[in-house]
Amino acid sequence: MSDRNERASGLDQEKNQTHGPVFLRIRLPFLLWALLRFIIALGVLLALVESPWFYAHVHAPLQHFIAFSSAQFLSAVWKPCTSVNNILATPSTHIEIVPSCDGVMVIVLYLAAVACLPGRKPLDYYAKAILGGLALLTLNWLRIPSLALVQYFRPGLFEPVHIYIWQALLIFTMISLWLPFATHLIPPWVSHDDR
Repeated sequence: MSDRNERASGLDQEKNQTHGPVFLRIRLPFLLWALLRFIIALGVLLALVESPWFYAHVHAPLQHFIAFSSAQFLSAVWKPCTSVNNILATPSTHIEIVPSCDGVMVIVLYLAAVACLPGRKPLDYYAKAILGGLALLTLNWLRIPSLALVQYFRPGLFEPVHIYIWQALLIFTMISLWLPFATHLIPPWVSHDDR
């Protein structure tokens, strides 16, 4: 009797084992459906972001807020700084916050990547997506005062820090925030071999 139980448990363990990397076990139709959903979500979000209405009601106010709040923060912890519209004025230079600096594109990519995956609990799913977007927005906000400090103390490092370090950090954070959505959904994607 125990030999029979051992063989049954061995078969169960073999059945539950997965072979090979997850990306090789994803069902092709699901992958194509997710890719199509990503392209559609990205297209819709990019059309919205590139519209004049979005610039007037989101980009411009966000740029002004980033410049103003960065000036207030730097004045509190460092030296007096000011802001005029989307320009942050530090003791040594001026930094203009343009649409590519406000973090909206990273959030658009993140939301499109989240939208391509189906969610089981919609309210929980959307709440986590919004919190991830806010985390990216906060990290992007931290980028501006840090770049102002780099510009003041080490001007030669401004471009590498701005282009390479902060962009990589934002992309890494975006992927890190997206992975829980993707790994939470791995069981439906994986094609188990039930032979």
